[in-house]
Amino acid sequence: MDAWLGLKKEIWHQISAFGGIALSGFAIVFSFLMGYRLLSYQLVVEILLAFAIVVLIRSIYFRQRPDKTTYKSWLGKMDASSFPSMHAIRVFGLATIISINFPKPAIIALSLLIASAVAVSRVIMKRHHISDVLVGSILGVLIGFASVWLTLRFI
Repeated sequence: MDAWLGLKKEIWHQISAFGGIALSGFAIVFSFLMGYRLLSYQLVVEILLAFAIVVLIRSIYFRQRPDKTTYKSWLGKMDASSFPSMHAIRVFGLATIISINFPKPAIIALSLLIASAVAVSRVIMKRHHISDVLVGSILGVLIGFASVWLTLRFI
């Protein structure tokens, strides 16, 4: 039974990785190398906006993670704060930008499914409260739209 629980935890951890910075970085580099320059710029803007907004919110409002992560520095405090979910912001921003650039029902559905799975994984892994991922998801969609608009307007 313990092996099964460990496997389930590992699966949720792998799903959570879709909201990590590594996938965002890969998406930026891949889209740039494939010739989708505007898409890569939109993804860079999305990451920068996401970090700026999360740091601003977490500097003003601290909410302890469900797993009670401890910290000793300001940077540690940023990481120990659960509100809003950076993973949810990144993955919903990515899903929004991909859905706008490739508006096919299958791509939109898959993007939404993956983004939702990441949000659920963060709650199951006790890294976030439900409200953290809900607000993060909404912010991610808004940041995704803003990133597309900004790049179309200024680049």
